[in-house]
Amino acid sequence: MTSLPSDICGPRPGIYRGIPLADYLSWPYVSKGALGAMGRSPGQYLHARLTPWKGSDMAIVGSAVDCLLFDGPTTFQGRYSVRPPGLGSLATKAGKAWKINQGDRVIVPRAISGNPIDVYQTVLQIYQCEPAAEIIVASESQISLVWQDPETGLMCKGRPDLVSLEGPPYDVWDLKVTLDVSMDAFARKIAEQGWQRLVWYLDGLTELTGEEHNALGFIAAERHPPFGVEVYRLGMASMEIGRAQNRDALDKISYYSDLGTWPTSSNIKRTIDLPYWELRKHEALTNG
Repeated sequence: MTSLPSDICGPRPGIYRGIPLADYLSWPYVSKGALGAMGRSPGQYLHARLTPWKGSDMAIVGSAVDCLLFDGPTTFQGRYSVRPPGLGSLATKAGKAWKINQGDRVIVPRAISGNPIDVYQTVLQIYQCEPAAEIIVASESQISLVWQDPETGLMCKGRPDLVSLEGPPYDVWDLKVTLDVSMDAFARKIAEQGWQRLVWYLDGLTELTGEEHNALGFIAAERHPPFGVEVYRLGMASMEIGRAQNRDALDKISYYSDLGTWPTSSNIKRTIDLPYWELRKHEALTNG
């Protein structure tokens, strides 16, 4: 692993450590975060690439936990603000004054859908989960990857949460802060959020090291009491689905880049049905 050279305009393919997040985000390469938008339309992908994303409350909590866990309390307190106990609504005089004093720091939501949020307690419970703690101790956090896709020639980047220090091949682990970490609920969340696409990091490491990487897992942490934590490895079938989705997106990005246009509409009429589970539910009620 190397440090980013200071005498070049943009990073060459490599594995970099110590890169500030703002610098990484400025690199004009294809990232996992924008790949999913290509599934909506080429125009949505371009919009995602060019428009700074303002996270939802759930995303803010997840990013805050990431920061506290990987960057430490000093960096966390410089980027985020947690409302002190007893402070009422931010619409009150005291609340407005406190908010002004926070400057550019992001205010962590106090609750989501009625469930109280405690970032410090979430991180504490992660460390108290033995498998999760072992992974964190044996891994390096938030390294930055740059590689060239061999099929399209596109420059790509990635910033996995955790990469094992033993290897190659390396294990990649992603921290996910969510509502429910039970196996069925978390599997549904993987499907809903497209987290199988995180195989992107493995493919980047494979390209950079010449060693095949096929070990992707999650540290799943609940953002509300009692702050459950589970550790899961993603199955091979799910990883292959993510790999195929990423390849399709890369091929489309390459095609529309060469075309020089990014349409937001398919410009065709299509038939649409309810999701298959809704159709199956209706069929069961009818036959029952």
